[in-house]
Amino acid sequence: MGNYGMTIRLKFEKEWRAYRASESYDVPKPLADILVSRGFAVVAPKPKPKARKRKKSPDGNDKNP
Repeated sequence: MGNYGMTIRLKFEKEWRAYRASESYDVPKPLADILVSRGFAVVAPKPKPKARKRKKSPDGNDKNP
């Protein structure tokens, strides 16, 4: 049946339908291939995971036990 479940993050360089220029969206792969080939968008890099904050102990000491 194809790759219909797979999405690709695109950054749009031109507005196209509900997608706005300078914004990034997750788009189904078949549509992404068409939009990139026609120059509406480019493949955006994957976003970096956010850093986790370390929890401090209740006494305010952040050393590991």
